[in-house]
Amino acid sequence: MIETLLPLALTIAGITAYAFFVFRFYRFLSRRDVFTLNLPKAFSIVLYLLLYLLVYPVCVFLWFAVLTALLYVVSSDQLETIMLISMGVVGAVRVSCYYSEQLAADIARIVPLGLLSFMLVDSTLFVGSVQESIQYAEALWANFDLVQWETLLYYLGAVIGLEFALRLLTLSFRGSDTRTD
Repeated sequence: MIETLLPLALTIAGITAYAFFVFRFYRFLSRRDVFTLNLPKAFSIVLYLLLYLLVYPVCVFLWFAVLTALLYVVSSDQLETIMLISMGVVGAVRVSCYYSEQLAADIARIVPLGLLSFMLVDSTLFVGSVQESIQYAEALWANFDLVQWETLLYYLGAVIGLEFALRLLTLSFRGSDTRTD
């Protein structure tokens, strides 16, 4: 009986944990104002800049890393292509949230939930031991060479630059909020 129920319990726990992660993170990433501050003006400006210079890149990198890892598991594409698609999704979410946070939320959740459905249909992705999973992760890390680190830094810089450009445009047109939410 335990041999039957343990895999079921682990599957339920895994799918639930994945769904919770996607739900919390896509809602965070798809908001136009990722950070909200109610502080005195001078302190608020400094903290605002620090948050968008330090914390925001970490958030972008985490979402990018999760998407890249998930796509790497299910894709036969080269790592550079997977990185391009992952950062493209993150960038599209950030651009979209300035138009409609609902649109951004839809984009942010569709790829991870689509991957979940793909993984559920193709159970061979989960067959194997923990040791095989560790070896797979080590292979991913070993395949990440200097060119990919450089590409990652360019992508990260581009998305951060895009966010700052969108912020500046929003601040300059603050009187006319163009979001459709």
